[in-house]
Amino acid sequence: MPSASDAAGRPGVAVLFTYQGAQIEWIFDRGTLKLLGELDFSNGTLTGETAILDRAIVNHAGQVPASG
Repeated sequence: MPSASDAAGRPGVAVLFTYQGAQIEWIFDRGTLKLLGELDFSNGTLTGETAILDRAIVNHAGQVPASG
């Protein structure tokens, strides 16, 4: 989809997946192509939404990044 917004309202471009009535939209920043968030639909009804507001690199799964 050429025009989409994540849960935080940031504009981007979406890649859409549909399977058995469920639909998932991954929203990417148009300039950087970083993943901004996801919208989940079931039979046309919004059932979940996310927005990635911060990213960090850690050494292992489950580790919480240092605040800073």
